[in-house]
Amino acid sequence: MSNNNKIELKFEDKSVVNLAGYLYGHNVYDTQIKDHLDVSKDFAISFPGFIVDVSSSFVQGLFAEIIKNIGLLDTINRLSIISPNSGFEEKVKERLK
Repeated sequence: MSNNNKIELKFEDKSVVNLAGYLYGHNVYDTQIKDHLDVSKDFAISFPGFIVDVSSSFVQGLFAEIIKNIGLLDTINRLSIISPNSGFEEKVKERLK
């Protein structure tokens, strides 16, 4: 995967360690991911280390448009989640289902 098919998510409030809410996830997609990643090939999304958990609703909102475009299976197969937190990628992918 080329480095230009990777996005590093930014969150201003570093006191928030758990991301939740479908609408919030969709907003993060609209403002930080949409038009910045080519989901027709492998892509990566990097979360800052202070984010230690994400709710199913946030994950579903964040990936709703991607899944709508390429399907759940291709989303799971092409997606890499980057985080210094152990098990974070598996947690995100499990919550896509």
